Amino acid sequence: MIPPLFLAIVVLPFLFPGRSDLGALPVLSVTGGAVALLFATYNWWHSRPAGWKKLLERPIRRVEFGAADIRTTRWTAWLRVVVGPDELWIRTWMVRLVGSFAARKGYLWILGPYSGGRVLVFLPGLIIPASARLRRTPARDARPIAPMPGVPSAPKDDPVLVAMVRFNRRLLLGMVALLLAAAGWLIASYGPDLVGDPPRGRETFVRAGIFVAVIWVALVCVALVRLPLISRVAHARGWTPVRVAFDGPMREGATKVNLAGRVWLPDGTERSVRLRAVNVGLAASMQASGVLWVIGAPRVNGSLAVGVPGHPLIGFGAVRRKRKAS
Repeated sequence: MIPPLFLAIVVLPFLFPGRSDLGALPVLSVTGGAVALLFATYNWWHSRPAGWKKLLERPIRRVEFGAADIRTTRWTAWLRVVVGPDELWIRTWMVRLVGSFAARKGYLWILGPYSGGRVLVFLPGLIIPASARLRRTPARDARPIAPMPGVPSAPKDDPVLVAMVRFNRRLLLGMVALLLAAAGWLIASYGPDLVGDPPRGRETFVRAGIFVAVIWVALVCVALVRLPLISRVAHARGWTPVRVAFDGPMREGATKVNLAGRVWLPDGTERSVRLRAVNVGLAASMQASGVLWVIGAPRVNGSLAVGVPGHPLIGFGAVRRKRKAS
């Protein structure tokens, strides 16, 4: 969804100059709404209720494979799920992440196919499935992936975790570029009217446009604060397991959850911990095991990154002051 919006923000200023009519805000609103509607319609068409009902009636198949059954290109990963004259491959994105993790585990589960030759791929230890397409042959430029070693002791040496870090970093940088481009267009469109006399009927759009631009710049600042935390994961030299007890069960039906609770640091001190927008698979692992795997050393009264050794799961939170005894 990001590339169409970014393309729209780059192209539309030349079609609709910022000083004409009502400015950039209506154009951005209409474009964003149209893209969102198209995206929702596409998802609905490929996941109609009747199709999902039939899909859930199918059995989940476990597929085992070796490194020779995994091939990658620059943009896609290909996994062979049927061997022989009628062989089938599934194509998915997040190349190094999926390919490296699948090569390490050696198996996955598949549900489907459903609409358009798609299947749901469940990777070991991950709750949320990935959507993939079935193909008869992989891409011509697809190359076999190198054999994967066991889980290294240092996060910085784990190609699965490093691939997850790079994916998150690129996603965050793409969002920053998108928001800065949109905010810059709004400021260029409405900024001169703040010191001048805006045309009649444009005053509301000037105030709304500047307000939206300020919000987007604030989101950019939040994203830039998160970037050093993500980069720190790729340079961590070890894992620190700490005991954790959460205040309550996580919210059901969500893919991202917020968690709060208590942790006992290696020196024996008790602190409060708060994790925000954590992947539901990571949250379930922490609640079931009672262990918080901190990437690196936990910082007292500071931010921390958490995960599960050997899995592409990363979450962020903060350790706060010592909790009072109840």
